[in-house]
Amino acid sequence: MIKIALLFASLLPLINNSIYDLQISTIDGNVVNLSDFANKKILFVNTATNSQYVNQYAALEQLQQQYQDSLVIIAFPSNSFGNEPENDTTIKDFVMNTYNVHFILAAKTSVKDSTISPLYQWLTQQSENGVLDNPVDGDFFKYLVNEEGRLIGVFDGSVDPLSDLVQSALQN
Repeated sequence: MIKIALLFASLLPLINNSIYDLQISTIDGNVVNLSDFANKKILFVNTATNSQYVNQYAALEQLQQQYQDSLVIIAFPSNSFGNEPENDTTIKDFVMNTYNVHFILAAKTSVKDSTISPLYQWLTQQSENGVLDNPVDGDFFKYLVNEEGRLIGVFDGSVDPLSDLVQSALQN
C-alpha cells in the first residue's frame, strides 16, 4: 500500500513550533540551521544504503538539479529499519562515489521510537507540526515542507522522487 498525504498549506492552522527553530548536523559534522532555508521548499528523506530503494539517491539528485533554486533536499541516513549499519564516513563515501549527490547529507539519524531526532519528532507528530501524525514506516519516506515552513506533503518510500505526485507538490 502506498502511503501519501498531500496537504493544502492555506487551510492549515499556524503552529507554535517552527521547523526553522531546529538545527541538523551534516555527515561532515557541521551544524546547519533550518532557518537558512526559509523561502525554499525542503524535502526531508530518511535513507539507507542497504534499502530496496537505494537507487532513489539518483532520482533525488535529478530532483535537486531540476529545482536547485527553489528546493533543498536533505537526506538522513538511518538504521531505524535495519538497513543502514555503516558509519557516517562509509555512508558518505558510498553515496558520493556511487551517486555524486549535491544535496545535503545529514549525520546518521534516528527517525522513530524513543531515540527519534527532534527534527523527525517535528515531521511526524501533529503536536509539533500542527498538521498530522504520520510516522516514518520505512526507508526513503519523504516529508515536504513549503516556503513558510509548513508540512505540505508526505510520501511513502515507494514513491519515486521524480513521480508526477512529487513534481506536482513541488510546483504548487
